[in-house]
Amino acid sequence: LEISMPGVSNDNIEIVKPSTLRKSNVSGEYILEGEKGIGGKNNKVVSIVVRDKATGTVSQPKIFEVVTLPRPIAKLSTASKKKNEIRASKLIGTYNNEKLDKSLKLYVGEFRVKVGNKNLGVNKGERFNKKIKDAISKAPKGTTITISKIRFFSDKINNGTTPIIPESDLDIKLR
Repeated sequence: LEISMPGVSNDNIEIVKPSTLRKSNVSGEYILEGEKGIGGKNNKVVSIVVRDKATGTVSQPKIFEVVTLPRPIAKLSTASKKKNEIRASKLIGTYNNEKLDKSLKLYVGEFRVKVGNKNLGVNKGERFNKKIKDAISKAPKGTTITISKIRFFSDKINNGTTPIIPESDLDIKLR
């Protein structure tokens, strides 16, 4: 979050509440982590209050609605169904929301690949390994590539320790 107070330097801003809000390493930027909010099940809010350290002036509460993070969408970096372009592509996770994508910077931990009926095991990272690339090259047109058990991560969600599961697996039919 970017937090400012009119007429107050970023160095003089002090967080009054919530206690889960802390300064980032960028001036004027703060990170809200682990905040559950208050209110009903589908109506949770977080109230942020800051103070000017120099004068003691306290801001009016700024209310934010707490929303559940949606599950990301898994896709390849190419829309092509051609073997060579699929082999060279990388797996990416997106929320189809520029701000969320830019802020969370999802990266691929691992995923499983099946080319036709052949399970090729676990792939680490965003690009296909040699074994999978070779299987894609040898696969005839019309073969389905299934990418499943995808695990995305973000350094901004539990310091990159919690896997983020996309809303569905990815099936690609070769042309």
